[in-house]
Amino acid sequence: MLTLLRSRRGAFLLPPIRVQHAAREDHAASAQGPNANRRISDDGIELLLRGEGRINGLYDDSAGLATYGIGTLVHAQRLRQRSLLLHAARTAGGPWVPYVRRRLGRVYLDRAAATAPGFSELVALARTLGREDRAITQYQRAYAALPPSQRLAIDNRVDAAVSLEATLLTREPLDVFRARLPKYEAAVRAHIHIPLTQREYDALVSFAYNTGAEGFPATSVARTVNAGRYRTGSATERRAGIEDVDRAFGSYVREFRNGRYVVSAGLVNRRAVEAALFLSDARAALAALR
Repeated sequence: MLTLLRSRRGAFLLPPIRVQHAAREDHAASAQGPNANRRISDDGIELLLRGEGRINGLYDDSAGLATYGIGTLVHAQRLRQRSLLLHAARTAGGPWVPYVRRRLGRVYLDRAAATAPGFSELVALARTLGREDRAITQYQRAYAALPPSQRLAIDNRVDAAVSLEATLLTREPLDVFRARLPKYEAAVRAHIHIPLTQREYDALVSFAYNTGAEGFPATSVARTVNAGRYRTGSATERRAGIEDVDRAFGSYVREFRNGRYVVSAGLVNRRAVEAALFLSDARAALAALR
C-alpha cells in the first residue's frame, strides 16, 4: 500500500510456536531464490533498532495503534485498536501512575505492570473499557444496548486482545523482535529476484519491517529494485536507475494521524538512511566506471 506506515500491521502478532512455523514456511518459499542464503547482518539489526526505537512496554504509535517494544504491532490494522491495557492504566490512575511512563515521545505501560499487585483488576478494567469502545466504534451503540450475539462477538475479540497484550508484557521486547524478524527477511528473499549485496539486503529488510511483509512485493521499492537498472548498463543508465530507487524509497514517508495521512519527519529520515545504505554499493560501482 503506497506511502502507508507499517502496513505489516495487518497481521496479528502470532504466538511463539506459530511465529516459528510461519518463518519455516516463508523460508521454504524463498529458499530457491538468488538471495536464499542471505540473513540480516549485525549492522542491519542495528539499523532496524535505531529506526524503530525500543520501548519497554505497550504504547500507541503515531497512528494510534497498539504497539509493543521494538515496533511490533499488537492487533490487526483493520481494527484501528489502541492499547487496551495502557488506556485502562491511564484511566484508573492511582497505583498505575508509576507504570505509565514516557520514552521517545511515547506514553507507554511498562512491562513491570504485569507483575504488580492488582494486575488482574487492571486486565478486567481493560476488558470493560474495551467492550464499550468496540461497541461504539463498531455499532455506534452502548455495549449494554447490543443484542447478545453482538455482545458475544465483542467479548471474544476484546478478551483475546487484552490477553495478548498481557502476554506480551511478560516477554522481552528483543525476543519478540527476533521472533518476528524472519518474516520480513523471508519477504525480501522471496520477492527480490536479483542478487543483493549485504547492504542492499539489510536496507530492504528494514524497509519491509516498517512498511509490511505482506505488501512488500507491490511496493515501488521492490519493483524498482527488481528492474535492476541501478547497477547495469551505461553510467547514464545506472545513474537514472539509482535516482529511481532513491525516489521509490522516498515515497514511503506518510503515516496515518488524526484521520489522515501526513508526512512524517521520522519516516523521511529513515527512508533516506535506508536508501543511502541500499545504494552505497551501486554508487561505488558507478564511480568506478568514470
